[in-house]
Amino acid sequence: MKLKMITILGAVLGSMLISAEIAAAEQPFSDLQSVKWAEDSINYMAKRGTVAGSGNGQFMPERHVTRAQAVTFLVRELYPQQLQAGGGASGYSDVPTTHPFYREIAIAAKNGLASGLPDGTFQPDTAMSRAETAAFLTRAYSLAVGKQSASLKDTADHWAAAPIRIMSSNGLIGGYTDGTYRPDQPVTRAEFSVFLARVIRFEREAAIQAQDWIS
Repeated sequence: MKLKMITILGAVLGSMLISAEIAAAEQPFSDLQSVKWAEDSINYMAKRGTVAGSGNGQFMPERHVTRAQAVTFLVRELYPQQLQAGGGASGYSDVPTTHPFYREIAIAAKNGLASGLPDGTFQPDTAMSRAETAAFLTRAYSLAVGKQSASLKDTADHWAAAPIRIMSSNGLIGGYTDGTYRPDQPVTRAEFSVFLARVIRFEREAAIQAQDWIS
C-alpha cells in the first residue's frame, strides 16, 4: 500500500513538473506586458530559436535592434547549418574576429543578406531603422510586390520606398495611426520580431498554396 502511494505521489509530482515546464515554455519572458500586440510574434520567434532574451527572463522589447543583431536573427533563421560550420571572413573593417556577432555577419555577407557602407564598414552596433528592416527582409526573402493597396505619407521619396512598398503591399508592415511609417526611426526588438514572424508565416502560406510545402 505504501509503495502504491509513493508511486502515485511520484506520478503527481512528475505531472506538476511537466506542467510547470510547459507553462514556462509558453511564457518565456516576463516583460511583455507593455507590448501585448507583439507577444505572440516574440514567443513564436523565441520557440524557433531565432530570438533570445536578455537574461533574467526578460526580452527587453522596447530596446533598439542593432545591425549586427538583425543579421544574427536572420542567419539563425535561414542558415543554422552554416553557424555550425563557421562563417569565414566578414570583409568589413569594423567587424574584427573579436566581435560577438562576427560569425553571423560573415555568413550574412557571404549569402548577400546584408551589405556594408561605401567606406567598407558595416557599423554593426548602430541601431537598425524601420526602413533598413524593410529592405533587409525584402532582400532576404526575395519578396515581390503584393496585391494590397498601401498608402504611407512619408515613404514616397525615401531611399527605401520600394522595399517598404513591397512589405506593405503584402500586409507585412503597417504604419502609425497618423498614416506615417517613420522609416528613419530605429526598429525595436518587438517590432522586428513582428515583422520577421509575419514574413515567415507569409512565406509558409505562399508555399502551401503553391503546393511546395513539405510538412
